[in-house]
Amino acid sequence: MGQPTVFYRGYVHNFGGFGEQARTILKRLSAWGLDCKTESVLPMTRKLSFSVDERRLFADMAANRPFPMTFRLHHQIPGHVQRRGGTIEVAYTMIESTRLHPHLAGGLNTMDEVWVPCEANREAFVAGGVNADKLHVFPTGMDLSRFSPGRPDPHARWAKRPDVVRFLIVGEYSGRKGYDLLFDAWAEADLGEGAELFIMCGGKWQPACEHKLNTMFNSVERKRIRVWGAAVPPAAMPDMYRQADVFVLPSRGEGEGLPFLEAMACGLPVIGPAAGAMADYLAADHALLLDVDGEVRDVDVRFGQWHPMYVNMTFLNVTLGSLVERLKQAMEIPPDERRAIGEAARFWMCQHRDADNCVRAMYDRILQLYEREGILEAEHDAIPA
Repeated sequence: MGQPTVFYRGYVHNFGGFGEQARTILKRLSAWGLDCKTESVLPMTRKLSFSVDERRLFADMAANRPFPMTFRLHHQIPGHVQRRGGTIEVAYTMIESTRLHPHLAGGLNTMDEVWVPCEANREAFVAGGVNADKLHVFPTGMDLSRFSPGRPDPHARWAKRPDVVRFLIVGEYSGRKGYDLLFDAWAEADLGEGAELFIMCGGKWQPACEHKLNTMFNSVERKRIRVWGAAVPPAAMPDMYRQADVFVLPSRGEGEGLPFLEAMACGLPVIGPAAGAMADYLAADHALLLDVDGEVRDVDVRFGQWHPMYVNMTFLNVTLGSLVERLKQAMEIPPDERRAIGEAARFWMCQHRDADNCVRAMYDRILQLYEREGILEAEHDAIPA
């Protein structure tokens, strides 16, 4: 056989966290000598602003070429998978709720292994009926040379005024992300003219978000809240974080929570709950923590959304009072103290979430699975220097 092949089915060209995760993994596996092939759920788009080398790389991965032995990595929860003889089937997936939907365990148990990005997912999958022996925890990791502290671009369309403290939230406008909590807390905290809330929610959700804000806040208050709905190319995302002073996301559930990790990598103090997926990386020494009081159901119903995966599922019950207090705390502490919290977050990321180290663990496991089948060639015993 030639070099080990990885066939990746997932959101390779997605604007959001799934796409960022897929590209982080694939670029490294390919650079380390694995023959990566892809089937993207979404077509390639110029709006992603790939470099010439990246476009060539991902176009080559998408080329339909035959190969005799495949490691298939499903970046979703699989239903019925038609197994091929000699194919290693792995699901690299996640859930945002605190429990696994009852009908999902069957498909997952048909996999040779199931990889998840956090301990909370592993526990939920086991409780939901997935064979514990199949489960492995592999955080994705971040490209810390790209997501890093730096000088914000003063000419960016989303540039902030120097005389305000910007609170940034990144993510779809939904109950799961805690937008209702944030809007209520922002109104109650009344942080004054020196505070700005910057919302990056995506164009799909911008009209509903704007409508809600216009019904909640008067014209003066509304001027201190900006909604950014236009697509932001991945290359520009680090600057979006660098423009902010504080990252806030009162999320009730994440599969991994890449916006938290991106913000931490860029040296921002983060406001969020140290529960669920976030329990793996948020702690009091480098974040401003929100309280969680049990669980809550059907968090997106009030937003007019009805995600079939979330029906009757439970999520974290993040408390409004703790969010109000953390917003006030972040506004009141001296700027150098805010920076110190962000620096501690960046240090933690460098110690624990460097993408090379995280993806290397996946690489090693892929080779172990090939070895188990007795088909690994000697030149792949180690990652190339």
